Amino acid sequence: MFTGESLARNQPGRRTILVTGWCGRCHDGVTQELPGIGGRIKTSPEEFLVEEVPLYPFSGKGEHLLVKVEKVEVSTLDVVRLFCEVLGVSQKEVGYAGMKDRMAVTRQWFSLPRVKVDESVFSSLERSGVRVLEVTRHTNKLRVGHLKGNRFRIVVRDVVPDALERAWAKLEVIMAQGMPNYYHGQRWGRDAQNVKQGVELLRKGKKGRASPYKARLLVSAVSAGLFNEYLDWRIDQGWFVEALKGDIAKKRETGGLFIVEDADVETRRLRAGEIDITGPIYGSKLWMAQGVPGEREEELLKEVGLTLESFRPFKSPGTRRPLRVMPQDVEVEQEGANLILSFFLSAGSYATVLLEELMGP
Repeated sequence: MFTGESLARNQPGRRTILVTGWCGRCHDGVTQELPGIGGRIKTSPEEFLVEEVPLYPFSGKGEHLLVKVEKVEVSTLDVVRLFCEVLGVSQKEVGYAGMKDRMAVTRQWFSLPRVKVDESVFSSLERSGVRVLEVTRHTNKLRVGHLKGNRFRIVVRDVVPDALERAWAKLEVIMAQGMPNYYHGQRWGRDAQNVKQGVELLRKGKKGRASPYKARLLVSAVSAGLFNEYLDWRIDQGWFVEALKGDIAKKRETGGLFIVEDADVETRRLRAGEIDITGPIYGSKLWMAQGVPGEREEELLKEVGLTLESFRPFKSPGTRRPLRVMPQDVEVEQEGANLILSFFLSAGSYATVLLEELMGP
């Protein structure tokens, strides 16, 4: 049963990845039978580099200033507040495509109203751990989701001597069938408090409603946790790269969704990389799967005492999320006791999930 408690402790047979200042809870992987590389990550921000890849090219003209910054141990919201303080703009006027970790060196784009910004003050941001790398213009404000993905360069320290061979053995499996598209554990909050509070909030509806921002955070934590539980179930049943009748699949080429009627035919397409099976991000208008997958989606909601209508007061319509993601442009090199990984992940997927696969068991 999913209550949020499972996110606050290790489950039997599951691993813990050691990170300086943080201990993430791992889920079922697809390379458990292969030995891991061991090691540690995030021993310093410079060893975890993230660079955004925009969803579309910027035009170089328009009323919005697009600013690419490099930030060290500074969160996305910290940069937003810094822009407000230094430039005199409001938080609503600052746009960005996605949130980035604090414990990293990240290169990220922000949009600002051009008419309100004096570019000469950008140099003053450096004392706050923020450096402006590039400035251009565009016709629209950046919004969450305007992101193709992220490129990563990560150092894993103190790996086993044959880490390079072990890493490629695991990567061959992942490149063939995909990486589980889990949500990352940071959103759960300490001891999974965001999940627990989110379930309570959804049960109470408007009567227990928090501030709009807090409510969105808590509801998204519940939806993400339930998705991870569904993905765990698929892997446990041996259905990670198998389509089931009633699944909702997504076409790679067009992004269109459809109900799986012939499981054998769609399993072949799944393994050929033409489609992906999706899982539920619960909301009031969610398109639920049918058959056995649909039964499991309904069971997960019942286990926490919720229905799709529970999400309506919070304007959370729901959507479908692919169960897997394919890392691209993967490069691995070993320098002494350290392994250096470079790769690209599409928007919404987490590098730490790939690291969990490679580092353990």
